[in-house]
Amino acid sequence: MKKLIVIGIILMVLGLVVGGVSFALMGFRLQGFKTVEYETKTTELRGDFRNIHIIGDTALIALYHPRYPTLDNGAKLESLESENRRTVVSVEDGTLTIRLVDERKWYEHMEISLNSPELVLYLPEGDYGDLTIENSTGDVQIGNYEFDHVRITCSTGDVDLQASAKSIAIETGTGEISLSNLTAEEITLNVTTGKVQLYKVNCEVLSTEGDTGKVFFQDVAAERSLAIRRSTGDVKLTGCDGGSITIRTGTGDVKATLRTGKVFRTKTDTGRVEVPKDSPGGGACEIETDTGDIQIEVG
Repeated sequence: MKKLIVIGIILMVLGLVVGGVSFALMGFRLQGFKTVEYETKTTELRGDFRNIHIIGDTALIALYHPRYPTLDNGAKLESLESENRRTVVSVEDGTLTIRLVDERKWYEHMEISLNSPELVLYLPEGDYGDLTIENSTGDVQIGNYEFDHVRITCSTGDVDLQASAKSIAIETGTGEISLSNLTAEEITLNVTTGKVQLYKVNCEVLSTEGDTGKVFFQDVAAERSLAIRRSTGDVKLTGCDGGSITIRTGTGDVKATLRTGKVFRTKTDTGRVEVPKDSPGGGACEIETDTGDIQIEVG
């Protein structure tokens, strides 16, 4: 406990030092803490592209279908920008690249604003290749599209995906991952701290790993294998199935209703186990938790 208090005091002192230096660099004027004004910039996207690469740094990133269909049904970017944060767009070798450029000095981050940068891409239906999104802080929202491959990395922020693809890979530090109404061949979801929610998802291989956070799946089917690994967090599956199922959590309950029978192997150090009888010819279902109950039903 004393160690935590000392660490807290050190962090507080560092914060005061950084704030003081910033205040000095702004001439000890309160006016230095300026109010940032954002304006919406609309960019009509020209050129042929299949791949999309978005680098957001600190922004909300979203892909939606056009709200108002146009005659040419073209793609359009709406970005919420400020004086020192602007968007650079380019199309080269079949790839649309959108980058949020932050030109502020480090001490200029001491600012007041009711808004934050946004990158909203209105994308018509089409034949798209790879979607790659890199974001430091901010949510990512992807509508109902079809891609070859989807890869999303985010340090802090929620990811909401409704796009189908051959492969989907999402990695977040802190934030929730939500997938719904999509199909894929392979899905990989990694989150350090945060909940993972899937609804009406069909795939061949599904794997999710994380340190802390609940897992909730409803109407999810992985034809070949479904694997869930958590250090801390409850796991709940409703109307789900997999060719083989592996669930491992350090601290947390596992509760599931499966569509088909399985051959069960379970282990818990502290908790009760309730599973159906093995089904001959059923796939393997291995469930392990150090501290928690295991309750499985079929049907």
